[in-house]
Amino acid sequence: MHPLLSKSTIFADGLDHPECVAVHPDGTVWAGGEAGQVYRISADGKTVEEVANTGGFILGLAFSPGANWLAICDLGKKRVWRLDLPSLKLSLFADGAGGHRFNIPNYAVFDKMGNLYVSESGAFRQVTGKVLKFSPSGNGEIWHDGGFNFSNGMAMGPAEKYLYLAVSFLPGVERVEILTDGSAGKRSLVCTLPESVPDGLAFDADGNLYVSCYCPEQDFQSNAQRRNHGFLWATGRRTPCPTRPTLPSAARNLDQLFAANLGRWHITKIDAGVRGLPLASHNNEVEIGKLKIRFLRPQFPNSTNSTNSLIHQPMSFTNKTAVITGGAKGIGGACSRIFYRENANVVILDTDPLGQELADKLGERALFIQCDVSKETQVKQAMEKAAATFGGIAVLSQQCGHPALLQSHGNQRRGVGLGDECQPEKRLSLCQTRHPVHVKTGQRRGHQCVECAGLHFAAKRGALHHF
Repeated sequence: MHPLLSKSTIFADGLDHPECVAVHPDGTVWAGGEAGQVYRISADGKTVEEVANTGGFILGLAFSPGANWLAICDLGKKRVWRLDLPSLKLSLFADGAGGHRFNIPNYAVFDKMGNLYVSESGAFRQVTGKVLKFSPSGNGEIWHDGGFNFSNGMAMGPAEKYLYLAVSFLPGVERVEILTDGSAGKRSLVCTLPESVPDGLAFDADGNLYVSCYCPEQDFQSNAQRRNHGFLWATGRRTPCPTRPTLPSAARNLDQLFAANLGRWHITKIDAGVRGLPLASHNNEVEIGKLKIRFLRPQFPNSTNSTNSLIHQPMSFTNKTAVITGGAKGIGGACSRIFYRENANVVILDTDPLGQELADKLGERALFIQCDVSKETQVKQAMEKAAATFGGIAVLSQQCGHPALLQSHGNQRRGVGLGDECQPEKRLSLCQTRHPVHVKTGQRRGHQCVECAGLHFAAKRGALHHF
């Protein structure tokens, strides 16, 4: 018996042959069933709840960056679904792209900017597998045309330089380079696994790749030298899956593995003691040159959760409008990308024309307005245009380098404070201007507008991790 088997326990039971497992940052574990079920399992594994049903056959699952929606690959319906987590509303995300309609949409992987990669297996015993890619706005393309000999599970590699694929009938693992413009680069072989059917992939923090096999019921580990050895015997597939565990102390280490079991009815938890590579849904970091910035997400109690009132859900920016001053490049550009990734409508205010290039790259929910925030008239016009375009303003993020940014008015910085209601004619003032700017926000009474301090200001208040 492998030593890790003594550290394995049945985390949850009673599921309908789960094919995949995904873990939300709040600790809940999600899985699918062969009759279209989407399960949410409480962080302690005691409660299994069916929260949605597609009527198909659920394969891969993946949480978006920010973890506010779940991508669901459906073999039965030949499509990818979107499950909005705050409302648990299910909607069609895509049934194909680039003139190709899904046959076996098998697995989904997000990158940190919110692009979604989906493996298309093709057909059994036909070398027609490929990878499709969808932008945060939902525009799709055939990212790599293969042909892969049944492209199956995938994993984003360290630093997102490569996308790794389990190729079931190779059998083995291949990878495709991700170029700086996001397109597919060189395709190469990582390792072969004779007499096996590789199915799922996951990385640990040291860059080791773990490969689960549908047959034989075994997992492998591949290190940087591409040497392979048996790692763990397990009944099922999509395992291991390094992810955030239940215990707060362990959550910092990401050192538990969860395994779905297609041939059975349970989810296995393995106390592996190996730190996993954080997925895009768990990673709030943005790189600007050599600087790494971690955005801390506010958490609020979910009082409607009957199973555990202490479970928290992240703030949702879906359908909210965020205005970012100095949002064309640098820290402001990173904020623009982050808010867009969080499904917000993004308004970029900047004097630099690069803002238009960024807005075009982000997609239809982004708007660039060339504006000098030291000019009150320009600010007023820009805010009015932003409110008119998207129907209201919920977030004001000030990242431009104007000296007045750090000025204070009494004990509070000028502008809309936290918790102020955005009623019609409510004052919206940028602290860079000498006078308040009045804007009809179009928000209903009771909605709130939040003003975000510049990151250099936030850093002085301990709201920013720099490392």
